[in-house]
Amino acid sequence: MPLLDHAAVASDTTVVPERRDDRSGTTPLCPRTSRWSQSAGGGRCCARAVVQVLTVALVATGLAACASGSAPSSDGAAGPASSTTALVFVPDDPSAAEASAAVAELVTAAGEDGEPGCAVSAVVDGEVVFEGGSGTADLATGEAIDATTTFDIASVSKQFTAAAIYLLADRGDLSLGDEVHEYLPELPDYGATITLDDLVHHTSGLTDYTELLGEDFADTDVTTTAQALEALADADELAFDPGTAFEYSNTNYFLLGQVVERVDGRTLADFLADEVFAPLGMDQTVVRDDADLVVADGAEGYAAGGDGGFEPDTTNWEQAGDGAVWTSVRDLQRWAENLRTFALGGPALRAGLLTPGPVPDEDGYGYGGGLTIGDGLIEHSGAWAGFSADFLVAPDSSTSVVVLCNRDDAEPYDLALEVLDAV
Repeated sequence: MPLLDHAAVASDTTVVPERRDDRSGTTPLCPRTSRWSQSAGGGRCCARAVVQVLTVALVATGLAACASGSAPSSDGAAGPASSTTALVFVPDDPSAAEASAAVAELVTAAGEDGEPGCAVSAVVDGEVVFEGGSGTADLATGEAIDATTTFDIASVSKQFTAAAIYLLADRGDLSLGDEVHEYLPELPDYGATITLDDLVHHTSGLTDYTELLGEDFADTDVTTTAQALEALADADELAFDPGTAFEYSNTNYFLLGQVVERVDGRTLADFLADEVFAPLGMDQTVVRDDADLVVADGAEGYAAGGDGGFEPDTTNWEQAGDGAVWTSVRDLQRWAENLRTFALGGPALRAGLLTPGPVPDEDGYGYGGGLTIGDGLIEHSGAWAGFSADFLVAPDSSTSVVVLCNRDDAEPYDLALEVLDAV
């Protein structure tokens, strides 16, 4: 079962990674890459009927595997794991089993015993080749990272905001050509027309609100949606005439999230829960738009210190749209499956998410709906406040890779490429 319909996704609209730092405002890794400052049926892409579970103990001297001989439970529970254990689904195909072991070796290096780490999932032709993790979700409790651990995925969130916009457009509730002031009249007069399409494709020229708030607040401080809008109300200068250049800005997707709320009446969190996450069986996925919300199975984000230690660094910023989605690698593979079938959203959502905007980024890649397009990949990365993530789809090989980490010194994009090569 291919991950994407090759006939429907032309090679010139395939998506590739974007490397930038979102919320921090630094440039490069990938959008609310610092938030880079960047399911239907409950698991249809897991192909559990044809796999068996292999618990792989990752030890310092190498990899020792021991087959359990039993299948996962019907609810998909991964079972207990230590911080040095990755859970692997091994298909009957010996070549796939070899790929699983190869990925396990890569994952073990992503999280030492007693340190934060990463969860990884790789799906090929609709079959799970690897699903597991290495490292510790919460250093205070010693809880291990596994396929059900949830993470702040930073700018990887943007594709869901884009999906909400395109779903509303398909219903006739808005048009991508609408001017942003139609929905957000409190924004300043820029002396130029900025459309929703400009926001989607980062061609607005708007100042990044994370840089504005970052002048007075740390990642762990509580900041609100109202504070972000107030900061933007005083930022009336554009970096360029809208539609003439590409510049990644978290403001674009933050404002798109506000548009969803004002058009639909529900919060972005509720809209996505009702219209995207629940239909796709993404039961662990939520939008954390409230600093007091404790996400189930959530990892703590950590900042690496110069002494080799780690400090808690989970964000309390409440803005959504550009980031704020929390999810697991298992749930994100359900979304990746929808990028193959578009059972949810149909042709309109396919065209919106996978069609590049009019202006390529500085590396020559196209930017679709919250996804970077080029080099035969559909990708987006994210990093923000102790978390980093990468979501990657390779249509030509029918493969999807998800890497979610709870440490700010991780390299999820590089790991995703290594996993892609291994499978």
